[in-house]
Amino acid sequence: MILHVKDVGVHPSGVIDIVVSDLNRFIKLLTENSKLKDEVSMVFTSENRAVVELKSGVVLFIRRLGPPPIIR
Repeated sequence: MILHVKDVGVHPSGVIDIVVSDLNRFIKLLTENSKLKDEVSMVFTSENRAVVELKSGVVLFIRRLGPPPIIR
């Protein structure tokens, strides 16, 4: 599966920073897709950003606005 994003990068802490055009649609794809649904441990959302923790321990910081990611 390919999810199209505006930009992606990795913070020095290891958090994956993803910039998307439609946050709600992206979260919906993550949580409703049968393959990805089993990988998502926890989702925190606000109006312009979301934090998703995967069962593997990887943390995704997903946002609609803001500067480009730190490290691309």
